[in-house]
Amino acid sequence: MWSGAAMPSLVAAKSCASEVASRFVTQRRVCVRRNSKSFGRRRLVDLESLSPIRNHTSAASSHASASGLAGLPHFTLYTGTGCSLCDVVKDQLQRLSIQHPHVLTLYNIRDDENVNVKYWRRLYQYDIPVLHLEGQEVARHSVSDEKLLQILTDANAAHYSETQEAFRQERLRHSPDHSF
Repeated sequence: MWSGAAMPSLVAAKSCASEVASRFVTQRRVCVRRNSKSFGRRRLVDLESLSPIRNHTSAASSHASASGLAGLPHFTLYTGTGCSLCDVVKDQLQRLSIQHPHVLTLYNIRDDENVNVKYWRRLYQYDIPVLHLEGQEVARHSVSDEKLLQILTDANAAHYSETQEAFRQERLRHSPDHSF
């Protein structure tokens, strides 16, 4: 019915709430929501704007670039109060940070003062700890040291190749003869 490239994103009704109807929108996650305040009118909700990564990116990147951390992999660990597995994953990441530097942001899904806490609590309330790398989920519940090392190695290799390619493009742009 749909080709692979043109297949629209679908947000399941249970991910928004029980009163939500799913809607197809190409290349963007959007859901249509009805509530009592809108008096039956439909309101579009962009689910990707709920991400704490997106909401804190500008402040985090300006701080990271000022402190020299701009090129490091950014992890977000979704935790909860009294979560012993979360402490284990956090300790693993801190041990590996000596050999493989990275930025770690902790997000407590049970702290009501956090941005979009209701969304993340509903999504991960039974799954913490959940580890995201650059906004993409890479692990749930527990993760071995070997898997974390592999994730960090892959992230550093991807960043290194992107940096080298950007440097090469910059040199080509400023080179008058493009001879190298």
